[in-house]
Amino acid sequence: MWKFVFLLTPALALAHEYGPDARYTGAPGDNPLACAACHSNSPTGGPINPAGGSVTAVFSSGGTYVPGGPPITISVNVTDPKNTHFGYQMTARLDSDLANGQAGDFTPGANQIVLCNDSSVRLPGKSCPSAAAVEFVEHSFPAGSQVSTTPYTFTWTPPATNVGPVHFYVAGNSVNGDLKADGNDRTYTASYMLTPATSPPPNLTSAGSMAQVASAGGWATTFTIVNNGAASANTQLNFFDDNGNPMALPLTYSGSSTTASTFNQSVPAGGTLVLQSTGPGSAPTSVGSAQLLTDGTVGAFATFALTLGANNVQEAVVPLENRAAGGYVLVFDNTNGAATGVALANNTNQPLNVSVTGRDNLGNQTGQTTLSLAGSGHSSYNLADPNSPFGSFTVGRSGTLEFRSPSSGQIAVLGLYFNSNFAFSTIPAIAK
Repeated sequence: MWKFVFLLTPALALAHEYGPDARYTGAPGDNPLACAACHSNSPTGGPINPAGGSVTAVFSSGGTYVPGGPPITISVNVTDPKNTHFGYQMTARLDSDLANGQAGDFTPGANQIVLCNDSSVRLPGKSCPSAAAVEFVEHSFPAGSQVSTTPYTFTWTPPATNVGPVHFYVAGNSVNGDLKADGNDRTYTASYMLTPATSPPPNLTSAGSMAQVASAGGWATTFTIVNNGAASANTQLNFFDDNGNPMALPLTYSGSSTTASTFNQSVPAGGTLVLQSTGPGSAPTSVGSAQLLTDGTVGAFATFALTLGANNVQEAVVPLENRAAGGYVLVFDNTNGAATGVALANNTNQPLNVSVTGRDNLGNQTGQTTLSLAGSGHSSYNLADPNSPFGSFTVGRSGTLEFRSPSSGQIAVLGLYFNSNFAFSTIPAIAK
């Protein structure tokens, strides 16, 4: 197993705009305080991972690597409520030796270098000496200059053979630009894991879809996948944005984490996989849809969680949609301070025009419109908003909306009901 850890810290960025020494990622065997060992007002260093910020890494391959395959592009970014400049350091380790097992090779991008374990700079086209084989890719700017305000991009070449999971450790250091290593700088750490993928799982078919995924900004979406079969099942969960493009989300599972738009995992017979996507409460909410594929017999549901305060977390559960109906009817209620939200997803890769018909509680038609969805696209609306496409026949009313796709299409529909206290529950769409 390979594991990469990124460490971006204010101390490294301020004290070492030209890059820190080796072993400041917070990985096993590295300084556990990462950059906060120096960028701190405390004589003992720290703290790390203060509230409100984070360091993240996005892998072009999702959550896997191909042994002997092409290089994987990695992008590292730091968000912080106060500081805009940041530096970083990352390392990649073997699952069999998290402290000293080097996995693959880094190729630095602009304003970056690769250090060996003895803090010497690894020259282009060369390898680190066997006695100092662990690599660290990091920022590097001329002394006295400011570090970056935009993500760092570089590549990692997988090992030639299957060495199992690889762990990535990363540290990010956000700094205020005064070139002082002190408590005004903030250090964040994170870890990711890539698993080997020799070839795509064969004969994957749809196991269902979810019309809404919400991550960060107080929202979390958790997928629970259960293998009901007698044999291990390959699963693939794909995330899409409003325009049908792959949507990379931060994902945590089985004690590990990654950022990916596609997640592949084998689930043992009778086993359960729990996968959650969330992010900082101060970050914008990422919204889209999800589609689950498998070669086995699996069932799944999603849990939506909305944090409204320290002791106020609202949750609602909904099963994945697998009925493939030509139309769906959704009950809505926007009266007495309540509001209903609706999400739609196009489960095909071709654009669709979806007809929408509104009716009151007596069955009388109150309005009609057409929505256009991109291939694999997604849309969501507040039915209590007069500016929504349905505002003229849903604001201040209760009734139903019927969503109908053309015969060549397939959609998923999901409703969320919010009462006047903002407590919410899901509304199942009725197949028609």
